[in-house]
Amino acid sequence: MTDATPAVRIRSARESDLPVLRSIQHRTLAEPAPDVLTTIVGGAGLALVAVRAQPVGYVLALTPGKLAYVPELAVVPAHQRNGIGTQLLERVVQRAGADGARQLRVTVHADDESARRFYRDRGFDIEKRLPEQFDAGSGVGLLLVRDCG
Repeated sequence: MTDATPAVRIRSARESDLPVLRSIQHRTLAEPAPDVLTTIVGGAGLALVAVRAQPVGYVLALTPGKLAYVPELAVVPAHQRNGIGTQLLERVVQRAGADGARQLRVTVHADDESARRFYRDRGFDIEKRLPEQFDAGSGVGLLLVRDCG
C-alpha cells in the first residue's frame, strides 16, 4: 500500500451493502452464489466487508461450532494484491476462533493456482480432493484447512 492508497477498514456487513457486494461477487467469482451472500449477510453467519470509500471486498463464514467454513472471499480486481483479502481472512480466523472454532475450511477449484497459492501462503493445507465439486473448469475442488488457534 502506498501513501496515496486509503486505508482499509474491516466491519460487519449490513443489508444495505448487498447491492455493491452482489456486484463484487459477480465480477470476481467464477461461480457466484447470490443466495449464500444474502443469507449470511442477513444473519446466518459472519459477513465482513473491507471498506475504503465504499466496499471493495468481503468474506462470508459459517461458524456453527468447532469447524468454520468460508464459502466466499472476494476483492474487487483493482484492489487485489494490496493485502485486503489477507486482512479479511485473518479477521475471520480471529472471530471464528473467539467463537470456539478450532479450524477454518475453504474450498477452491483444483485448477485455480492463484487461489491455491493465496491460501497456502496464509497457512492452509490440502485436506482432500473433492471430485465434481464445481460446475466450471475441471469441476474438481480442494478442501483446504487451517487452525484458528
